[in-house]
Formats: sequence, structure tokens, C-alpha cells
Amino acid sequence: MPSYYKNLKQDQMDCNSTTIKNLKLKYKNVFYYDFLNDKRFKSDDFFNADHLSDKGAMKFTLLLQDSIINILSSQWYKYWLKVTTHN
Repeated sequence: MPSYYKNLKQDQMDCNSTTIKNLKLKYKNVFYYDFLNDKRFKSDDFFNADHLSDKGAMKFTLLLQDSIINILSSQWYKYWLKVTTHN
């Protein structure tokens, strides 16, 4: 993992975390997946400190796809969809 994560400022991380928590409380259909320090990513998944390589982008796409599929197949989502569309 590049040194990017190690160099993040704690106050920025705290602000980010608070904002995410508030959005999740306000909007029940908000999901947040934190891939920032994900151990599945290795050095060759990064082009530089800020960008994924092609390999890393594909890995991230598949992980995100899997996360979305899990949400869409969950009982919670099916219930939420039923309630919000009045079907």
C-alpha cells in the first residue's frame, strides 16, 4: 500500500467520518464502504499515491460490484424498495 494512507491528516479523517455517519443517519438508503486501507490492494494496484493502476481499477470495480450486488439482493433493500415505491 502506498504511503498515501499514512500521510492523511487525522482531522480530515475525523471530519470525513463524522460526515459519513451523519449522512447514514439522515438517509437510511446510504451505504458507505471504506476501501481506503483495504488489505486486498497491493503496491502494483496503484499507479501512484493517488490513482489506481489498470489492475487496481479492475480489482476495485469487481469489489464495488460485489458490494452493490450484496445490497440489491439483501432483504433490507427489498423491503425498502417495497415501502418506498408503495407496491
